[in-house]
Amino acid sequence: MGKRKHAEASPAAGDAGTAAEPQTAEKSSKKSKKAKQQQAEEQPVAAAPAPAGASAKKKKKKKDKQQQQQEDEQPAAAAVKKEQKRDAEQQQQQQQQQQPAAGTPSTKEKKKKDKQKQLQLPPGLPVHQLIAKAPAAAADDDDADAAASHISIAVEVLRDPIVNEKQLLKEARRSKAAAAGKSSSSSSGAAGLSNAEAAAVQARAAQLQRGVGPFVFALGAAGLGEADEQQLGFQAYAADPAKESHPMYLVSRLPGANLIATTEMPVQSATDKAHYVVGIRNKRTGQLRLAEAAGGSLLRLEAQAAAVNDADVAGVVRAAQQQQRGPQPDDVAARRLMARRLVEAFGSTRRKRQMKQREEGAVVAARNADTERLGLLLGEVAARATAAGETRAEVMCKLGLHRNIPAHNPAATQPHLAYKMSAMFPDTLLAAINSGQILHAAEKQEDRQRLAEKKQVPAYVLSRLQRVSDEADPRKRRRLAKLLALLAALLQLAGARSRLPLKPPRAAKEEGGAARPGGLTELSWQLGIRRLEVLQPLLDAFYNKTTAEEGGTVYVREDAKRQLLLMHVLVVALDAEGWALAPPQFEALRQELKMSAADVVARFRELGCICKAAKLPAGIAPDGTPSAALASYSIALLPGGPSNTKTLEQSFPKAKTGAKQQRGGR
Repeated sequence: MGKRKHAEASPAAGDAGTAAEPQTAEKSSKKSKKAKQQQAEEQPVAAAPAPAGASAKKKKKKKDKQQQQQEDEQPAAAAVKKEQKRDAEQQQQQQQQQQPAAGTPSTKEKKKKDKQKQLQLPPGLPVHQLIAKAPAAAADDDDADAAASHISIAVEVLRDPIVNEKQLLKEARRSKAAAAGKSSSSSSGAAGLSNAEAAAVQARAAQLQRGVGPFVFALGAAGLGEADEQQLGFQAYAADPAKESHPMYLVSRLPGANLIATTEMPVQSATDKAHYVVGIRNKRTGQLRLAEAAGGSLLRLEAQAAAVNDADVAGVVRAAQQQQRGPQPDDVAARRLMARRLVEAFGSTRRKRQMKQREEGAVVAARNADTERLGLLLGEVAARATAAGETRAEVMCKLGLHRNIPAHNPAATQPHLAYKMSAMFPDTLLAAINSGQILHAAEKQEDRQRLAEKKQVPAYVLSRLQRVSDEADPRKRRRLAKLLALLAALLQLAGARSRLPLKPPRAAKEEGGAARPGGLTELSWQLGIRRLEVLQPLLDAFYNKTTAEEGGTVYVREDAKRQLLLMHVLVVALDAEGWALAPPQFEALRQELKMSAADVVARFRELGCICKAAKLPAGIAPDGTPSAALASYSIALLPGGPSNTKTLEQSFPKAKTGAKQQRGGR
């Protein structure tokens, strides 16, 4: 019974194992762990020894069942291994995708972080170090310091100095091993790459290490002394990539060095890295070390110096720029020409007008007089005064004889002898004066109105035409008309610009158009002095002829020549009025000259005239319209007629020789 029960139990166990095979395969396809555990439980049951009394048939049948079970389990195990490998690869890919996403900040946070990041000089040993020895020192200590301090070095700035050839070779071997299905750790040395692949990696490394500079800087004579790199520092800030780059200036915190470095680099992209270096020189050893200053995507650097005001930083940078450029040639003409070109290209209309007025009013020293001859002349005058034993008062009195006034006779007692027209102007000029226009305008009202409308004659001259028509003597009338014509030419020249260029001739732009003659002819039309025989002597007397910087001829008038021209105007106006001006005529002449009454009176007194304050009567204005009483002056030169004994020299104002004496007191 026991054997039978055991024999019956064995097939039952075998049947149970056979029936459990599909269930085990189905579970193993879902969960690998349960399949392995069930397989481990079934193996002892399948391997259990058969009873000793079992028949050979049962043993053979049981053996066949076990073999069939093993054959059925092999595809299930292979499927389980394949699914496990696929699940592991998917899990690894998910981890690789999630890991950079979790560690990488957003673009907005990255920009904010880069903008707020403040770069400082890294302490300790620099990443890149370069020792540049100074030139050979001279025997003299001063020369040695000067030679050691003036060093200029051009440095190629590496885009990414961390990426070198070894790293690129290692990455290439890993990539090749991964493509071949091998582990990256199994490859070592250069055996994983061919010669062509290694050469390509080396070329790529050289391309990545190529500079974006050069980054040029120079140290001045002061140098940095024996400062340590940790004591040297600057502040740099990242700027907006959309803005254009500016030259970079690194200002030291040490008082001995104003400028450390400067660079002119284009705008770099946000992904392109650039590294900068700062030079640190040891004056004692005569060596220069370049320490890495900052890294990352720096598009612009703004330097700040410690213990220096913001207003002084610009001056420090300008001084450093001048120190780097060296002494510039004192070529004033070249700088003016460059400034004119810049204004013409980019300046506004107002700026162009201001520069033109400044050029017209410029006084060139070469036009005034020869400085060497003038110095010798002044030396001779001083020597003669010293030898003669003249006092300061006597020298100042003699200076009154050399006034900036027209040609005159100091000993004359009559006004027409004091200032003669023949002595003031050349005979050719006086002979070329056209008095016919003035005579016709004085006789005919139509001619007078035509001249007033076309503004061919100044208003003051037109107001004095009545005096010509009232003169009964024909000889005096012609002389008076000639004086008024000369006065008109002088007034037109006094109102002209101080710089009169001669334009070249130009043909007509279209058929029937007027051509420009150029030269003095065109200038005479512009000034209103039609006769060249009159214009040329006046230009020679009151202007200096010179050559313009841009080429061509130009007449330039200095302030002294302008004052002399005004003196001639006043003398001719006095002669035309009989050497005396009434208050209405004085006011009309002042308005024509566009000067204040005080300035006109001061010039009349320089001529030796007597000026008395007066008022225009109420209701009578210079133009004849009713007006209130106006303050004016009456002018007279050497009054008294033939009985006058006071000379012109005695009428001149006295030169001031010292401080004014105080009245009263003891």
